[in-house]
Amino acid sequence: MVHVRLCWLTQSHTHSHSVYRWSRKVYNAHYMSLGYPSNVEFTLQGLNYQNKLVARGPKRLAGRYHQLKTGHCRTRQYLKWTKNSDTAECGWCLYRTQTREHLFKNCDRWRMQQKIMWAEIRKKTGRGKNRFTIRGMFADKRCTGAVLDFLRTTRVGARTGPPDPGGEREEGDTQSP
Repeated sequence: MVHVRLCWLTQSHTHSHSVYRWSRKVYNAHYMSLGYPSNVEFTLQGLNYQNKLVARGPKRLAGRYHQLKTGHCRTRQYLKWTKNSDTAECGWCLYRTQTREHLFKNCDRWRMQQKIMWAEIRKKTGRGKNRFTIRGMFADKRCTGAVLDFLRTTRVGARTGPPDPGGEREEGDTQSP
């Protein structure tokens, strides 16, 4: 039997076991009417699963990880889009646009950490950085450990990112870039 998970209704949203059983019956009937084969059963269990490696780590690191995963992270491209920065230029290497792709693959400031991360990812998955999109890398659970190690050793996505183009630093930023 094939199990397919529904993404928007979890068991925690149901108030009792009978509601849970009823909702499974309704969704199975609905998807059967759409032409899915009879061996497909739609389940509602385990949908709010968070990667255990991320959950066991420090809260700030987990926050950075999830922000980078969803794309709502402190990159200059995102900050410019939210009108919190005047430029999208990378503050560490002066590349024209600081994106997740740039920070994880091409930024000169984090070149050594990138090599270590991508070597570990290649060892676990058999695919290198040119065979992964950033979205695909975050979606593959085998890459989580390498990404977390990269985030631990860099300031990618952290509050104290690169210095502002005007030379002013954020309050409390005492490290040099």
